[in-house]
Amino acid sequence: GKTSLVATWMAELAYKDWRGAERVIDWSFYSQGTRDQTAATAEFFVNQTLIDLGDPDPTAGSPEERATRLVSLINEKKTLLVLDGLEPLQYPPGPMLGALKDAGMATLLRGLVPQNAGLVVVTTREKVVEIKQHYGHSAIDHDLTELSPLAGAKLLFNAGATRAGAATIEPDDEELQE
Repeated sequence: GKTSLVATWMAELAYKDWRGAERVIDWSFYSQGTRDQTAATAEFFVNQTLIDLGDPDPTAGSPEERATRLVSLINEKKTLLVLDGLEPLQYPPGPMLGALKDAGMATLLRGLVPQNAGLVVVTTREKVVEIKQHYGHSAIDHDLTELSPLAGAKLLFNAGATRAGAATIEPDDEELQE
């Protein structure tokens, strides 16, 4: 559901030439940590994105130092950053529910959420503890757990899914509801 929703939204944004974003970075963590003895980490994402954005030494420093450099590089241009399926990097139900296990990702989100030149979209089942103080301000939390087909269609419509080919569609369109 969350991945499909964000993929549909991104397809519409791509059709609209990304609505002013100078860069688009899209990453999925969904499959990490699903195999035996595999620890989920943001390290590969951070290192690869540092390379892509021109960092001279993407493996230098601690995870937090690399993430801090990444915040700076991302903020150089209006960037759409989509981090899909963050759950493998978060603690499961228990006393630390929703907290990030990965220091680099925690540093990245703490650095980008209060102020950045673009937009960060995170999909996850649990609220990200490290940015909770920003919910309602520079971070907007959309709880999709109880979304009806009609509400989902309206959300897609408001996100820009207003056409089916050449035809204009309405917010209650049956295809959007599906």
